[in-house]
Amino acid sequence: MSRVASLLLIVLLGVSVPGAAADASLRREITSALKEKDDDARALALERALSGADGVAAATLILDRVVAKPKSELERSIGARALANMAEPEAVALIGRVAVETGDLAVRAAAIEVLGDQRTAGTVGALQTAARDPDARVRAAALTALGRRDDEDHDLVLAEGLLDADWRVRSAAIWGLVDGGRLSAVPLLTNRMRHEGGRLIDDLTAALTDLTGERFGPSPLRYETWWREQQENGTERGPPTTDAGWDPPAPTIDAPLLTSRSERVLFVLSTGDSMKEEVRVPTLSDGQRLKLMAAGEDLAADYDEAETKLELARVHLRAMLRSLRDGVQFDVATYAASPAFAFGKPTKAGTATRKKAEARIARLSPGGGSNLSGLLTRAFDPKAKDPIGAAPTYDTIVLLSDGRLAAPGSTSRPEVIARVRRWSRVRQVRFIVIPVGISDDAVLGPLASGPPRGVVRSIP
Repeated sequence: MSRVASLLLIVLLGVSVPGAAADASLRREITSALKEKDDDARALALERALSGADGVAAATLILDRVVAKPKSELERSIGARALANMAEPEAVALIGRVAVETGDLAVRAAAIEVLGDQRTAGTVGALQTAARDPDARVRAAALTALGRRDDEDHDLVLAEGLLDADWRVRSAAIWGLVDGGRLSAVPLLTNRMRHEGGRLIDDLTAALTDLTGERFGPSPLRYETWWREQQENGTERGPPTTDAGWDPPAPTIDAPLLTSRSERVLFVLSTGDSMKEEVRVPTLSDGQRLKLMAAGEDLAADYDEAETKLELARVHLRAMLRSLRDGVQFDVATYAASPAFAFGKPTKAGTATRKKAEARIARLSPGGGSNLSGLLTRAFDPKAKDPIGAAPTYDTIVLLSDGRLAAPGSTSRPEVIARVRRWSRVRQVRFIVIPVGISDDAVLGPLASGPPRGVVRSIP
């Protein structure tokens, strides 16, 4: 048993477990699986090794060898699934203690994810404790996990999350309430909307649409009226609605493909080889053409002349940049074999910065690999060292891409998606995905599905 594994048992459980208690056979199988050089073969061997594993010794081994120091996030996901299938009470208790007490954020986040998928009695308590952790990142991960469970006794914790001082925690609470599917959350969400700003207005609008099936936009009063009518038709009468005189903040982006209130946006444009592919340029609706013309007659002309994926995507990105409100923090990243940034850090939108960003993408031509994996790493952490724990930068990523994966980055769809989902349980970055031409929906769809839930905007 390694020193890390021993500490997990002794420090977290407060007991000493003899080394002989470890499952030597499982240790050998894990070691053999991790020696596989091919990523797919390694993942398959690891899944076979962990199939049916249970018990505190097995849980300790998986936490130590697979979850704490994986070669890839896919391996960490395989370990997390194995832990989520465990039923032995001591094993489940160990996972709960790891979620609450260990210091490594990535390991805590993985343990919290496991508890979100666990259905063993007593695991909700650990999640509720984590949801009140001093670290906002842990609180966000815990509320995301609580939202995936069917238990009713966590609604109060999610409601508390709506009042948290950290926007990431409030984002997780919003989507946690939606994942629970309870209409009783409608008044909580509408009340929160009146006190929010920026991207969370968009989150709340989308959340209320998902819960009710109605598209009233950022209008708390209309959703409250709808909810009251539902209650009056049932056994209860909802509280009367009042118009508090609240109006939603104006959009920070108002373009043909996108209206957003985010104040911290990273725009991403793929420029790899696949963006050379020809496309049939769709006909804009009258409203879309008017909005594009308002951004600039040159954009409407470039749209009509566009022949490739890159030319089409570039017109829409330029329209977004021109509509960007002064003061919004933004950057523009492009990627082929490697990512490149217009500014390299969040920069205030203004006449000069908008022009600089637009000029940068106007000069680009497609070529090289499509290293989306590398771009996503840099989007979460510009230094590419700690995407899960890096300081917050952007809360929204607008991705114009066909979703192709190419070297030198990872070409494994499950690996790329597992990575981003684990980071976003903590970071709460919302993706607005704009597929361009024939696209890889197996990549772009999961990015938009979150957490937190994003959106796919189709080019008309």
